[in-house]
Amino acid sequence: MEWRFPFYTGYIKYFSLGNPEEGGIALLRAARIPGSPAYFPLLASRMLAEGNRPDTALAFLQEMTARETDPRRKISLEERIRRVIVERDLQSMEMAIAEYASRVGVLPARSLILYRAGCSPGSRRNRTGADTC
Repeated sequence: MEWRFPFYTGYIKYFSLGNPEEGGIALLRAARIPGSPAYFPLLASRMLAEGNRPDTALAFLQEMTARETDPRRKISLEERIRRVIVERDLQSMEMAIAEYASRVGVLPARSLILYRAGCSPGSRRNRTGADTC
């Protein structure tokens, strides 16, 4: 299969239509095709992280890293994994801040306030699955 078609699809969806999530998914398909450029996994993960799909980007990068045999490319993928983790954590914090602000009416002064209100990332739901913020 030719990698250019899913690449161009991803390019159009991202740059022309402004949809990083769909662009990233198309680039994921292109990156899995033998002979595709080495930078495709990095670009796809960046698009997915921008499109609020960092978990999809991480799963893809981890899969690509496990299969990679070139040490330089493997290092590059591992660095991208670290960056996507940071992006994921920042997005999670931004969502917690927005949730707190919508419920309380003000922005939290410190992250400890989010934690105490049950809005910190990873602690936003109680055992029943209900929001606790």
